[in-house]
Amino acid sequence: MSQSDNLIRAANRELTIVRRFAAPAALVFEAWTNPDLLTRWMCPNDFSVVSAQIEPRVGGAWRVQMRSPSGEDMWHDGTYQEFTPSSRLVFSHIWSGAHPNPGLKTLVTIDFTDQDDSTTMTFHQALFTSQEDYDDHGRGWSEAFDHLAEALR
Repeated sequence: MSQSDNLIRAANRELTIVRRFAAPAALVFEAWTNPDLLTRWMCPNDFSVVSAQIEPRVGGAWRVQMRSPSGEDMWHDGTYQEFTPSSRLVFSHIWSGAHPNPGLKTLVTIDFTDQDDSTTMTFHQALFTSQEDYDDHGRGWSEAFDHLAEALR
Protein backbone atom coordinates (compact mmCIF):
# COMPACT_ATOMS: atom_id res chain seq x y z
CA MET A 1 0.00 0.00 0.00
CA SER A 2 1.41 3.35 -1.01
CA GLN A 3 1.37 6.55 1.04
CA SER A 4 -1.37 7.94 -1.25
CA ASP A 5 -3.51 4.87 -0.47
CA ASN A 6 -3.16 5.71 3.22
CA LEU A 7 -4.33 9.26 2.53
CA ILE A 8 -7.34 8.00 0.55
CA ARG A 9 -8.29 5.62 3.33
CA ALA A 10 -7.93 8.30 6.00
CA ALA A 11 -10.01 10.76 3.99
CA ASN A 12 -12.76 8.19 3.39
CA ARG A 13 -13.35 7.14 6.97
CA GLU A 14 -16.45 9.38 7.15
CA LEU A 15 -19.36 9.28 4.71
CA THR A 16 -21.67 12.27 4.24
CA ILE A 17 -24.65 12.26 1.89
CA VAL A 18 -26.97 15.24 1.53
CA ARG A 19 -30.35 14.59 -0.12
CA ARG A 20 -33.41 16.74 -0.62
CA PHE A 21 -36.83 15.10 -0.41
CA ALA A 22 -40.18 16.49 -1.56
CA ALA A 23 -41.78 15.92 1.85
CA PRO A 24 -41.88 17.69 5.22
CA ALA A 25 -39.19 16.85 7.79
CA ALA A 26 -41.73 15.16 10.06
CA LEU A 27 -42.53 12.61 7.33
CA VAL A 28 -38.89 11.99 6.38
CA PHE A 29 -38.07 11.50 10.06
CA GLU A 30 -41.03 9.11 10.41
CA ALA A 31 -39.72 7.06 7.48
CA TRP A 32 -36.62 6.40 9.61
CA THR A 33 -38.52 5.60 12.82
CA ASN A 34 -41.71 3.80 11.73
CA PRO A 35 -41.07 0.10 11.01
CA ASP A 36 -43.85 -0.11 8.42
CA LEU A 37 -42.37 2.79 6.44
CA LEU A 38 -38.78 1.67 6.94
CA THR A 39 -39.46 -1.74 5.35
CA ARG A 40 -40.37 0.04 2.11
CA TRP A 41 -36.98 1.60 1.50
CA MET A 42 -34.03 0.72 3.78
CA CYS A 43 -32.08 -1.51 1.41
CA PRO A 44 -29.96 -1.20 -1.71
CA ASN A 45 -31.17 -2.24 -5.14
CA ASP A 46 -32.03 -5.93 -5.57
CA PHE A 47 -32.25 -6.44 -1.78
CA SER A 48 -35.44 -6.54 0.28
CA VAL A 49 -36.29 -5.65 3.86
CA VAL A 50 -37.76 -8.66 5.66
CA SER A 51 -38.48 -7.05 9.03
CA ALA A 52 -37.84 -3.98 11.14
CA GLN A 53 -38.17 -3.38 14.88
CA ILE A 54 -37.76 0.04 16.45
CA GLU A 55 -37.92 1.44 19.98
CA PRO A 56 -38.20 5.16 19.13
CA ARG A 57 -36.43 6.79 22.09
CA VAL A 58 -32.97 7.58 23.42
CA GLY A 59 -31.53 4.24 24.55
CA GLY A 60 -34.01 2.36 22.37
CA ALA A 61 -32.86 -0.33 19.99
CA TRP A 62 -33.50 -0.71 16.29
CA ARG A 63 -33.00 -3.78 14.06
CA VAL A 64 -33.57 -4.31 10.35
CA GLN A 65 -33.33 -7.64 8.54
CA MET A 66 -32.34 -7.48 4.85
CA ARG A 67 -32.28 -10.29 2.31
CA SER A 68 -29.78 -10.38 -0.54
CA PRO A 69 -30.75 -11.40 -4.08
CA SER A 70 -29.19 -14.83 -3.37
CA GLY A 71 -31.39 -15.29 -0.28
CA GLU A 72 -28.80 -14.57 2.42
CA ASP A 73 -30.04 -12.68 5.48
CA MET A 74 -28.11 -9.90 7.16
CA TRP A 75 -29.06 -7.56 9.95
CA HIS A 76 -28.10 -4.06 10.84
CA ASP A 77 -28.98 -2.78 14.26
CA GLY A 78 -27.99 -0.41 16.99
CA THR A 79 -29.11 1.92 19.74
CA TYR A 80 -30.42 5.49 19.56
CA GLN A 81 -28.18 8.04 21.26
CA GLU A 82 -30.15 11.11 20.18
CA PHE A 83 -33.79 11.16 19.14
CA THR A 84 -35.22 14.60 18.38
CA PRO A 85 -38.46 14.21 16.37
CA SER A 86 -38.42 15.82 12.92
CA SER A 87 -34.94 17.18 13.53
CA ARG A 88 -32.11 14.75 14.43
CA LEU A 89 -31.25 11.09 14.88
CA VAL A 90 -27.96 9.66 16.17
CA PHE A 91 -27.54 5.90 16.46
CA SER A 92 -24.98 3.14 16.40
CA HIS A 93 -24.97 0.90 13.32
CA ILE A 94 -23.68 -2.69 13.56
CA TRP A 95 -23.78 -5.46 10.93
CA SER A 96 -24.38 -9.17 11.59
CA GLY A 97 -25.42 -12.27 9.67
CA ALA A 98 -24.25 -12.76 6.07
CA HIS A 99 -22.81 -9.24 5.79
CA PRO A 100 -19.25 -9.31 4.40
CA ASN A 101 -17.97 -7.47 7.47
CA PRO A 102 -20.01 -8.63 10.48
CA GLY A 103 -19.33 -6.63 13.59
CA LEU A 104 -18.52 -3.43 11.67
CA LYS A 105 -19.70 -0.68 14.03
CA THR A 106 -20.19 2.93 12.99
CA LEU A 107 -22.07 5.96 14.24
CA VAL A 108 -24.84 7.49 12.11
CA THR A 109 -25.99 11.09 12.53
CA ILE A 110 -28.91 12.42 10.49
CA ASP A 111 -30.14 16.01 10.49
CA PHE A 112 -33.51 16.92 8.93
CA THR A 113 -34.02 20.53 7.83
CA ASP A 114 -37.41 21.79 6.60
CA GLN A 115 -37.15 24.00 3.52
CA ASP A 116 -40.53 25.16 2.21
CA ASP A 117 -42.31 21.99 1.04
CA SER A 118 -39.20 19.82 1.17
CA THR A 119 -36.58 18.47 3.55
CA THR A 120 -32.82 18.48 3.31
CA MET A 121 -31.47 15.37 4.99
CA THR A 122 -27.80 15.36 5.94
CA PHE A 123 -26.63 11.80 6.59
CA HIS A 124 -23.23 11.17 8.19
CA GLN A 125 -21.69 7.78 9.02
CA ALA A 126 -18.29 7.19 10.64
CA LEU A 127 -15.74 5.74 11.15
CA PHE A 128 -15.04 3.19 8.42
CA THR A 129 -12.04 0.91 8.67
CA SER A 130 -11.55 0.24 4.94
CA GLN A 131 -12.05 1.82 1.55
CA GLU A 132 -14.27 -1.12 0.58
CA ASP A 133 -16.64 -0.57 3.52
CA TYR A 134 -16.77 3.15 2.75
CA ASP A 135 -17.55 2.49 -0.93
CA ASP A 136 -20.13 -0.23 -0.17
CA HIS A 137 -21.99 1.97 2.32
CA GLY A 138 -21.92 4.98 0.02
CA ARG A 139 -23.42 2.95 -2.81
CA GLY A 140 -25.92 1.12 -0.58
CA TRP A 141 -27.21 4.22 1.18
CA SER A 142 -27.46 6.16 -2.09
CA GLU A 143 -29.62 3.40 -3.58
CA ALA A 144 -31.70 3.18 -0.39
CA PHE A 145 -32.25 6.96 -0.44
CA ASP A 146 -33.54 6.63 -4.02
CA HIS A 147 -36.09 4.11 -2.63
CA LEU A 148 -36.88 6.54 0.20
CA ALA A 149 -37.65 9.30 -2.31
CA GLU A 150 -40.06 6.93 -4.07
CA ALA A 151 -41.70 5.87 -0.79
CA LEU A 152 -42.28 9.50 0.20
CA ARG A 153 -44.22 10.26 -3.01
